[in-house]
Amino acid sequence: MSTSTPSPTAADQTAARSALRPSRGRADRPHLPARRLRSPSHVEANARLTGTAGIVILTLLIAELVTVALGAASALSLHVAIGLMLVPPVLVKLASTTWRMVNYYRGAAAYKRRGPPPTLARVLGLILSVAIVVLLGSVGALILGPSSLQRTALQVHKLSFYLALLLILPHLAMHLTKAIQLTVRDWLNRRGATLLTRARWTAVAGSLLLGALLALTLTGHAEPYLHHYYGQ
Repeated sequence: MSTSTPSPTAADQTAARSALRPSRGRADRPHLPARRLRSPSHVEANARLTGTAGIVILTLLIAELVTVALGAASALSLHVAIGLMLVPPVLVKLASTTWRMVNYYRGAAAYKRRGPPPTLARVLGLILSVAIVVLLGSVGALILGPSSLQRTALQVHKLSFYLALLLILPHLAMHLTKAIQLTVRDWLNRRGATLLTRARWTAVAGSLLLGALLALTLTGHAEPYLHHYYGQ
């Protein structure tokens, strides 16, 4: 008695053809470009800009503290120059945080899903922002303001400096780790950079360049600052 082999079904034939067909993954097609990483959402992109600008500001602030530690007699001109360099990055960070706040309170869905920062972080961040704006504004008054206001501007400068220094410690405790993570993530993603990513890095680099130009242009006008600093 003979036995007949059942004919394969259509599904079996399809599976067999798939098994025989060579793999066509990217390893077998090296000529194809690597797939770009998915670009971050606008909320994430804004957070990365805030974090990167924050790291730049922190670096400049540390350099500023070094000039204070070195003593006014030997490093005051450098102190003024770094203070001027801080102005544009601070404006970038203020713009990014204001953008998040405005979008949250106007009810943008993506920002609503992300939610606001903790209440303590918001209060400290607001006071710190005001203190830094006053601090940098007092530098402008010392360099370019009328002589009648410079002694007052110097006192405001000193008070706002110590207030900012006091507030920045808890601010760093709440935000430093996240800011580093966001900056590193954006840097690692630069090879698959989208237009938005390039715009972020251009904004940060441009703020540093503008700060350097301010320092080169205005530091030479710091004689009133030096005059009042030494109490002459």
